[in-house]
Amino acid sequence: MKRVAVTTRSLISTLLVVLCAASFVMANSPAGASERSAFRPLTLTRAGLSNVIYVVGSTKCPQILCLRMLRTSDNASHFTSVSLPPIPPNPETATGMLTSLVFANANVGYALLGGGNGDEGYNHPSVLYATFNGAKTWHKETIAQGDSIFAFEASTSEIYAVTAHCHGTTLPCQDYQLARSTLAAKKWIGRSIPGYSAGLEIGLFGAYGSNVWLDVTQLGLLDTSHNDAKNFTQRSHPRMGSPGTCDLTATSASTIWAKCPTGMLANFQLSTDGGVRWRVIPTPEYANTGGGNFDPVSSSLAYFDQGPGRKNTKIYRIVNSGRDLVFAGTVNCHQSLSFVFASQSHGLALCLTGPSLSSGQLLSTFNGAASWVALHTPSLIN
Repeated sequence: MKRVAVTTRSLISTLLVVLCAASFVMANSPAGASERSAFRPLTLTRAGLSNVIYVVGSTKCPQILCLRMLRTSDNASHFTSVSLPPIPPNPETATGMLTSLVFANANVGYALLGGGNGDEGYNHPSVLYATFNGAKTWHKETIAQGDSIFAFEASTSEIYAVTAHCHGTTLPCQDYQLARSTLAAKKWIGRSIPGYSAGLEIGLFGAYGSNVWLDVTQLGLLDTSHNDAKNFTQRSHPRMGSPGTCDLTATSASTIWAKCPTGMLANFQLSTDGGVRWRVIPTPEYANTGGGNFDPVSSSLAYFDQGPGRKNTKIYRIVNSGRDLVFAGTVNCHQSLSFVFASQSHGLALCLTGPSLSSGQLLSTFNGAASWVALHTPSLIN
């Protein structure tokens, strides 16, 4: 499933914004004329494998900056204003304490706030909100009181979270567990993570139906479950060994895309047999810390760019079971870019044309990245 482009963290991590408690109310209130004139897109999130895309952005409220979210289900022809949960401020990011936005389908989604290692150490329990009506309303959920959530994923029927006790421990964190629940997020079952020992990095993972793939260590080991994480088998995959864990995206029960850091660079791989064998995708050199995007759209297609160029950014399609890279087109964005595709032809891109937040521009393609059209963001909010 698709992860938030906050997880497009590189677009906005250096931008400063001040949010106050009043913004919590304004973020869920009807948009006024002043908001329509100032909407600035920040992140893009596809809802599972549906054709729905959510756009989080900022709008000017009286003397403050508010966060709002828009939803489109018709390839950006129309946008509907929906709501966000109350997001505490964080002076280091424009999205406040929103760290992850994950949707299982068009209407069921989860917002993760805070958690992990903050400026004061591992002292920030995570807060989880859920929506079951397409982000019209949100409800606070609890996995384990006081736990931090380090990774979160949703399949078509289950949700999974890597949790740990972090506050007041002698080690940075203790008791790492893989917790799961139905999409209702009410009853959680936690299990120890196979192959984990203190000090190893907890990886991101993929899920599809009852299948879960978890990359726990930097040793090229992949934990695989086919029964909702009740039992795991572990396989060694030397090609996946890297200084960090791989980011996995499952688009079917048998197809998993992987982005694996190799230090300053990254490589990309594809498995079409449920993670048993992996094929390296022949992408150009990719600077893992220098921008660029990798967006799996389906089991047979992904989009890729290796980062902004001097004048524009080249975008490619990955096809033929990961064997071929086909030039798709260019987008006139040479500063910072992220994109997400809802189908082979239709996608949205967020381009920062300059160093400031005000340079954010939303683009749309209807022909598979061959050409892009700038959307007039002030008129998006209904």
